[in-house]
Amino acid sequence: MEYSDGRRKLNKRDLPIIAAEAAKLKAENGQLEERLQISARDQSDVFNLYQKTEREKQALQGDADVLREIREHAPDKLQEVMETVRQRKLDKYRPKPFKSSGNHWSK
Repeated sequence: MEYSDGRRKLNKRDLPIIAAEAAKLKAENGQLEERLQISARDQSDVFNLYQKTEREKQALQGDADVLREIREHAPDKLQEVMETVRQRKLDKYRPKPFKSSGNHWSK
């Protein structure tokens, strides 16, 4: 039924059809609003992730610049530092010797 072109006037029998169409449009509108909210949240999440990634990128770029400077001007110190790092990693994961307190029961 087309009412917008003005061909015929509405009557009481048209009300249930119009009400059903209005309910259908209201439901569709609700679904679209929900999708829009989800999309806005997704966009916000993506933007926040982008900002975090950019901050990490800048930090890494700074670290890379420092490393290049050290490699260029003090390669011997870089080797010394890397050996210290390697040794500390080994020490961190090396099993500690078992220490006995001497306060244990024996048979």
